[in-house]
Amino acid sequence: MTQCPSAASVWLDEFFASYYASNPVTATFIGAHEWDHLLPDYSEAGVEAAKARVEDRLRESASLPVDTIDSIEHLDLRLAQGALRIQ
Repeated sequence: MTQCPSAASVWLDEFFASYYASNPVTATFIGAHEWDHLLPDYSEAGVEAAKARVEDRLRESASLPVDTIDSIEHLDLRLAQGALRIQ
């Protein structure tokens, strides 16, 4: 039987997709080549959109049921939240 991914796992997948789309050079550096054709958008509108995405991701992560996930996934979630706060 196939297990459904946890809400935290789904959120983490979305976090990385969003992070790599906003940071295509970093994505390429780590070997995620779906974004090779892009450059970061440092225009005023691009920076504002990135800030809004960060705020949305942090808000979403705060509502995840962390009491139902394993310790490794919980650590991954905390690391991702920290990366968002640094941004």
